[in-house]
Amino acid sequence: MRGRHFSGLFVLALALFAAILVGSVEIAIIHSHHASQSTDAPPKGQGPLAVPQSAAGVAESLDPNEPISLAVLLPKYTGSQPAVLDSVSPISPSDGVTILGYRVLAKSENEHGLTSDPQFPPAGYMVHPLPGYQYTASDIQLQIVFGLKVAKAGIFRVHGLTLRYHVGSKAYTATYPYSVVVCSPVSAYPMCTALP
Repeated sequence: MRGRHFSGLFVLALALFAAILVGSVEIAIIHSHHASQSTDAPPKGQGPLAVPQSAAGVAESLDPNEPISLAVLLPKYTGSQPAVLDSVSPISPSDGVTILGYRVLAKSENEHGLTSDPQFPPAGYMVHPLPGYQYTASDIQLQIVFGLKVAKAGIFRVHGLTLRYHVGSKAYTATYPYSVVVCSPVSAYPMCTALP
């Protein structure tokens, strides 16, 4: 009787262990499946300067017709051939937003990177025209600096930037989901907090 009781406990413990093991394997498989479908992975076809598509952004208060410079950080480039930057365009800017232009800021040529600056091009930084700029593996890292202004009072958005570039004969288009919100005027929006 006592032997059968011990045997029953042993079988019960073995069954419990097997259930835990199977459950752990199922959880690991589900987690792996979700990770493979994560939207944080760089999209295919955007080339070596693709970035994970997780949202980032900035909110700034600005008076009408006052310029501002903002910057998007490009990923570190490690290719053997230069990535030649061709052009940039804004993604779905609000009516009333004027893009003043684009520049390239190399961190190796500046004391620090740019967050924002109340002029375009930004004062006190060495910047370069974007079309034709060659991004090489020897560069520490690059920022795309873009200037903008708004024409009137309100809340304005730019939903990111699209960069066209090529490496050798291969052309790529990369999107940067960098959300910009501008609240205007400063007197009505001393702190712009309109980011989602």
